[in-house]
Amino acid sequence: MAKKVWVEIQIEMGQSSYPYVGQVEGPIEASILDKPPEAFVKLENVRWFDNKDQSVFPSVTRQEDLEEGFAPVAYFRRSHIIIVTPIRDDATVWQNAK
Repeated sequence: MAKKVWVEIQIEMGQSSYPYVGQVEGPIEASILDKPPEAFVKLENVRWFDNKDQSVFPSVTRQEDLEEGFAPVAYFRRSHIIIVTPIRDDATVWQNAK
């Protein structure tokens, strides 16, 4: 079993992009970067910033806590992922949002 790696990805949707944070089955190259454009990337333990205002400390929300119908796993087409940023293993802000 591969080690899970925390990443932030930017998803292109029309004229905008949206950040998502979650875990992929590492390494990042195999789980995201080396996949063909039509393949799907599985993101587990999905989270994002509730507030990106620089003057307010950001809070983190699990996707499934937002409203009914959401699950902690999301799938994104590889061709829609425009930025991939690895997150340090000891960055507890994401792990504390459980």
